Amino acid sequence: MALELCTATQDHEQINVAMARIKAFVYSELADTVFINQQDAERANILEVMGINVTTLPEDPIDQIIGLMLYCKINAVVEGRMLVEALDISSFIGDEVTYLYNAGDPIGPFQQDGWWFNADTSHNELSGIGIDQNIVHVHTHNWNKYNLNWNDVDYSKTSKTVAFGKRSDHAK
Repeated sequence: MALELCTATQDHEQINVAMARIKAFVYSELADTVFINQQDAERANILEVMGINVTTLPEDPIDQIIGLMLYCKINAVVEGRMLVEALDISSFIGDEVTYLYNAGDPIGPFQQDGWWFNADTSHNELSGIGIDQNIVHVHTHNWNKYNLNWNDVDYSKTSKTVAFGKRSDHAK
C-alpha cells in the first residue's frame, strides 16, 4: 500500500498522532488478520472465538475491496487532521496489479454505515458472542492502549461503565 496524505492542521503534535494512528491500525490491528465477507458472520465468529484476528468486509476480500476499506478507515482514524488524497494497493495474490483510489472516487460498498467510518481501532462488527453462548469477548476499540488520544479532546466525558450484578435465584 502507498498513501498520499495531506495535512489539514498546523499542529505538528496532532499530525504525529495521526501518522502514529495509521501505523498502529495497519501494523498492529490488522496484523495477521483474516479478511472475510461480513455475510459469513458465523464463520467470522468461530474464527474470533479461536483467537484469530478477523476483519469483516461488505464484499469478498479482494485487493480493490481491501484498498477501499483502508481508504475509508484511515480517513476515519485521523479524524480530519490529515486527508488521504490517494491510496495505491497491490498484492502478491492479486498478481501485483496496482489499484488506485483518489479522493472523490466512489467508495462502492463502503457507502453503507460500518466500522470503516469509526475513528476507533475496530475492524469488524462481530457480536462478541461465540459458539458457546457463555463466552463473551469485551473489546475496547479506543486509542488508549497506544497512547494516541488527541491532546485537545476531553475523553472523560466519553467513558463507559459496565456493571455486573449478582442474580438471585430467589428473585421473583
